[in-house]
Amino acid sequence: MVIDPSNPSLNRNANVTSGGVKAKSAPPAEAGAGSRSSAKPSVGDNVSLSSQAQTLGRLETAVKQSGDVDEAKVAAIRQAIAEGRYSIDSDAIAERMLAQDGLL
Repeated sequence: MVIDPSNPSLNRNANVTSGGVKAKSAPPAEAGAGSRSSAKPSVGDNVSLSSQAQTLGRLETAVKQSGDVDEAKVAAIRQAIAEGRYSIDSDAIAERMLAQDGLL
């Protein structure tokens, strides 16, 4: 930044002490420096979210609204896995995934 001492607007807000000596004035606060700007967006500004972002937003809302985790069921499954009693039926999982996507 270049400061032009001959610019009259520089002295417009200068503080003057009783001896005629100019006191230093505090620099103006910048909009982004630690304070939030209350400037409103111009009329032409707009934001659009991708379909993927919109889907993620809906999923986040659904998760927040869903019930809490069934801790007893989770504990039972953990114990079954630890004891080797938990079996996974991969065919049933694949069928449900295909059915969910409407492919069955």
